[in-house]
Amino acid sequence: MKSLDDALHDVVDAAVSLAEADSGTLRLPVEGSRLKIVAQRGCPDWWVRYWDERSAQGYGISSIALQRNKRIIIEDALHSHWYTDPSDLHSIAQFGVRSVVTTPLSSSSGGVIGFFTTHWKTVRRPDEKTLELLDLLAMHAASLIERAQAHQALQDIGNRYQAIFESAPVGIVQVESRQLTVVEANHAFCRMLGYSEDELVGKHIINDLTWPQDRQNDFLGARRLSVGEIERYRPLKRFVHKDGTPIWVELDASRLITGDGTAGDFIGVVTNLTEQRKSEELARARLEEVFHVQRQQTANELASVLAHEINQPLVATSIYADVARRLLDKPEIDRPKLIDVLDRMRGLSLQAGQIIQTMRSFYARGKIDPVATDLNAAVESALSMVASSARRLRIDLIPDLDENLPTVWGVHVHIEQIMLNLLRNALEAIEGGDPGGGTVTVRTSAGKGMARVTVSDTGPGVDAATAEHLFERLGSHKVNGLGVGLRISRSLIEAHRGRLWVQPHVPGAIFHFELPLASATR
Repeated sequence: MKSLDDALHDVVDAAVSLAEADSGTLRLPVEGSRLKIVAQRGCPDWWVRYWDERSAQGYGISSIALQRNKRIIIEDALHSHWYTDPSDLHSIAQFGVRSVVTTPLSSSSGGVIGFFTTHWKTVRRPDEKTLELLDLLAMHAASLIERAQAHQALQDIGNRYQAIFESAPVGIVQVESRQLTVVEANHAFCRMLGYSEDELVGKHIINDLTWPQDRQNDFLGARRLSVGEIERYRPLKRFVHKDGTPIWVELDASRLITGDGTAGDFIGVVTNLTEQRKSEELARARLEEVFHVQRQQTANELASVLAHEINQPLVATSIYADVARRLLDKPEIDRPKLIDVLDRMRGLSLQAGQIIQTMRSFYARGKIDPVATDLNAAVESALSMVASSARRLRIDLIPDLDENLPTVWGVHVHIEQIMLNLLRNALEAIEGGDPGGGTVTVRTSAGKGMARVTVSDTGPGVDAATAEHLFERLGSHKVNGLGVGLRISRSLIEAHRGRLWVQPHVPGAIFHFELPLASATR
């Protein structure tokens, strides 16, 4: 089979012969628009060098033809406006060229991929039949060049693929799609399983190389790939090392598409996760140990917090009990009022029990069981619980609640207790700073998949230095344990996949917490 250079020389020979010319050249673009003579007949070396140099400078008839994408016919080169440079005219005269025809080589897409030029030493203009023959030769040359370029591109792709295949840091394995046997495997996959490539080729990718407990899933994945039900099969699975030990991997398998568009073999990219899994298991064990220690350390805190949280319903229950006793002491018992008081006592006792149950469950399991929850309702419930204390302290509670607030993903009683902590802290801060009263504003809003609650007060506020350590253990110097309440509140918020933070501000403290919208967590 002839090389492209030989074939192009044959084209030039044919053009010179058919046109009865004295010489000819064929130029192809290199380095962008620069043209270089790649085949010639009857041209001295100095001529080739001269016009290659002129082409590199952007001059010459072929460079002009390349820009215009059309044939140029020069009947008398010594008296043509195409040649005006004295050195060009000198070279033409020295070589004896009088007539020139430059014919473009057009690609299948219509672009110009080169030119061939025929020269005559007499003044003449080729007839139409000769020009048609030159066009046919130009089409033939363009076809030869395009086929050679396509072949080279495929070869380059193949070379690049082979280089990537062999040097890839992850395993790559090609598997015959019907028999599920290994066709080819790169070095990384061989090292991963402890085999040479010769040992792997022909082995069944599932029966011979997959961990027994993972084979059923792999057979199902291979079947779904084969019938086109899925485009990629990406399991976490185990291969079997040559020494019999399991190798955890992440497999990304897909179907190769052949040149005619039909599905071919499977190709799998395999990432070794064995060391990562060992590290994760070790980290998980250490984390469980840390969590266990933390749960033990917070046991005392939990007892304090539970006492703190259920104090409000217990005090209210005691008050309602006194009211019920006074009602019973009257000669005529107001039965509707007594029933209302007893119902309130029952509700408060159930609330106290629910607080204990949910808080104990959270600390025992380290997680919550969220449902779609009305955040405004939890906020309003907490506000009603501290309303009497606020009135006693002459503190105004100002709710600014978004009436269109979507539901959040959470547990009502937890949110209620978080609000109670923040509200009590705000009341106590105002009481300690200004006995004359103040205001506490609670605002709700939503945006970007989260709902936000902001509690701001007119107390002394929290500076940046205090804010930095406020949520740490013993981060507060308050006798009743503000630090513990905030720590527990933050833990609860984080268990809801939300966050709680303080915005440094003096005067007037500003606390925020966010919870995910129920619609954004589905």
